[in-house]
Amino acid sequence: MNVQSTIRKGLFACIMTVVAAAPSWAAPVNITVQSGNFPGFIATFVHNNSTAGGSPIYNPLVGTLMGDLDYWSGGWRLSNIMGVMTDNRGSYLGSTVTISNGWLHDGGSEYAHGYFDYTISGGPKDGYTGTFNFLNTQSANFLTETTVQLWGGDVSNSIGMDFRANISPKPVPEPSTMILFGSGLVGLVGWRYRKAQA
Repeated sequence: MNVQSTIRKGLFACIMTVVAAAPSWAAPVNITVQSGNFPGFIATFVHNNSTAGGSPIYNPLVGTLMGDLDYWSGGWRLSNIMGVMTDNRGSYLGSTVTISNGWLHDGGSEYAHGYFDYTISGGPKDGYTGTFNFLNTQSANFLTETTVQLWGGDVSNSIGMDFRANISPKPVPEPSTMILFGSGLVGLVGWRYRKAQA
C-alpha cells in the first residue's frame, strides 16, 4: 500500500474521531432514586390525582434508573431513561413502576421538563401504562449534572409523580481527553510511516 495514502487515511480517521465526539459529550449515568425529605418533596412516589396535592399510593419508590446526560441547548439533558423503581416500605410493598423511556431537559430560561413512559405492576394501579408529563411551568422542577427534581402527572390515568434522584458519575469528559486521543493516533501513524521508510 502507498505510504502517503496510509498517512492520509490515518489522519482522516483521527480528524473524524475528534469531530464525531465534539458535538455532544453525552455519557451513560446512573439515576439513583431517593427517599427522604427535600424542599417541597417528601420522597419519590406516585400519588392520586394528576395535579399537585394527591395522596401517595406507591410511597416511597427507590431504585436506580439509567440514562444519558449531556449539555444541550443551554441546559442539562437526560435521555434514554429507563429502569425500575420499587415501593419498598409502603402499603403496596414490592409494587413496581417501570420506566421504559424518558427524556428531560432544563433549558435555563425554562424549568426542567420532559416525560417518563411508565408501566405499573402491583397494587391498586396494577397494569396502568401511560406517560408522566413534567411541565416547564413547575417552579419546583430542576435538572443539574448531579440532581434532578420533578413533579408531573398523567391526566389520562389521573395519577401524578414526585421524583427526586441523584445523578452519577459526572459524565462530561474534558475536551483535552479527545485531543490526547487524537494526538496518539497521529503519533501512531507517524511511527508507522517512519518504520516504512527505514
